[in-house]
Amino acid sequence: MKTQLLRRLAKLHADPRCCVRDYRSAREALHRQEAFKEAVRVLATLGDPHRLAMVKLLQQYGVMCACDIEAAFDLAHSTVIHHLTLLTEAGIVEVSKAGKWSYYRLSSTLPAKLETIRQFIGTGKEEPVRCCCCTPVQERG
Repeated sequence: MKTQLLRRLAKLHADPRCCVRDYRSAREALHRQEAFKEAVRVLATLGDPHRLAMVKLLQQYGVMCACDIEAAFDLAHSTVIHHLTLLTEAGIVEVSKAGKWSYYRLSSTLPAKLETIRQFIGTGKEEPVRCCCCTPVQERG
């Protein structure tokens, strides 16, 4: 992988090793941020088409019984419960129990989670790494 990165950078730079440390350091710093970890968790959970469809159903219908959600999908009961559990663990869905019945609704914290992700992704650009052999695209003309 390191060799592939160096080959790719070689196409852009006279010395491909000059920026690697700075870019790697920036990526590592990113991975330590709590906002990044939360964004990965929520987006990975929503990345499954069944789970995203479940979220949309809950958005449309409000509170739904697990059996109603199951009826909307051609999936085994255990698979639907698995998806709902992942959505609950990610803080996307809340569950309440009434006897043997489980009722699901979108989490009251979901809008704040999505706004945090939007702000995290949409934040202003960092000052580009400047090195001896490359300039940002906008400066090249």
